[in-house]
Amino acid sequence: VIADLELEHCVSSRIGSVSGTGKGITSGEAKRLAFATEILTNPSLLFADEPTTGIDSFMAYNIVK
Repeated sequence: VIADLELEHCVSSRIGSVSGTGKGITSGEAKRLAFATEILTNPSLLFADEPTTGIDSFMAYNIVK
């Protein structure tokens, strides 16, 4: 899932804003990470309200695929 959503470079990143610790992850990466955590549970049904908003067309295609 990490490779499919191109999150390899985020594996060791801290999530959240702690003063003076660097940039963290982008909003697009955060959205893909949230989606990845949901699909890892292998739900029988997944409701996604605009899951590709704010994500480039190539990544949106990969998410839907």
